[in-house]
Amino acid sequence: MKKLLLWLLILAMSISLIAVFSLYGCRKALEEEGVEESKEKPEATAQELLKACSEGNLEEVKGLLEKGADVDAKDNDGMTALMLVLDNGHTEIAEILIENGADVNAKTNKDATALMVAAWRGYIEMVKMLIENTADVNAKDIDGKTALALAVAPGYTEIAELLIEKGADVDAKDNDGMTALMVTVLFNHTDTAGMLIEKGADVDAKDNDGMTVWMYAATGGHTEIVSLLRKAGAIEPAIN
Repeated sequence: MKKLLLWLLILAMSISLIAVFSLYGCRKALEEEGVEESKEKPEATAQELLKACSEGNLEEVKGLLEKGADVDAKDNDGMTALMLVLDNGHTEIAEILIENGADVNAKTNKDATALMVAAWRGYIEMVKMLIENTADVNAKDIDGKTALALAVAPGYTEIAELLIEKGADVDAKDNDGMTALMVTVLFNHTDTAGMLIEKGADVDAKDNDGMTVWMYAATGGHTEIVSLLRKAGAIEPAIN
C-alpha cells in the first residue's frame, strides 16, 4: 500500500510535473518566473514560443520560429517547447518543432523526457513520432522511471508494447527496484500484465525490499494476475 501511495504521489508530482502540467500553471510560470530567452534573436523570445506552444497556437509558433526563436527553449522547470506541446496534445505543432531541430531527448530538471510525457499522456501517435526521430526509449528520470513504466501505470498496453518492440528494456528497474511488471500489478492492469509476461518480463523479479511480482499481486488481491503468474511459472512465495 505504501508503494502504491508513493507511486501515485510521484505520478502527481513528477510527470505530473510534465504530464499533469496544466495550461494555467504553464501560463503562471511564464508570467511570474520568466524563462530562458534566446540571446541571438531577442525579438523572438523563449517566453513567446513557450506560451504559443502551451496554447496550441500553430501560426504563432511558425512565425516565432521563422524569427529565430530557440526551438529548445525551456521554462524554469526545464520543460521544453516540445514537451509543452506534447503535454497538451498538439501533434501538428510537435511535428513542426521536430522539423525545426527540436531535441527530442532534452531533459527537464527532474530528467523527464518528451517521450515520457507522451507515454504518460497516452498519445501513441506522438510516441511513434518521437521514436522515429531517435527518442531514447530507455532514458530514466530522477526516480529511475522509464517511459515504459509511465505507460503501464495508467494501463496503456498498446504504447507499452510499442516501446518494447522498439527496444525498451522490459525489466528495467527504478530507484526502488520496481519493474514495469510490478508497476502494472500494483495498478491491477491484467491485460497489460499479460502482454509484459508474453514479452518476457521477469515474473520472479524482486524490488529493493525483496518483494516479488507475485507478492504485489497477492497483497493487492489481484487474483487474475496471480493466475497469469502461476501459468507463467512464477515461484509462489512460501506462506509462513
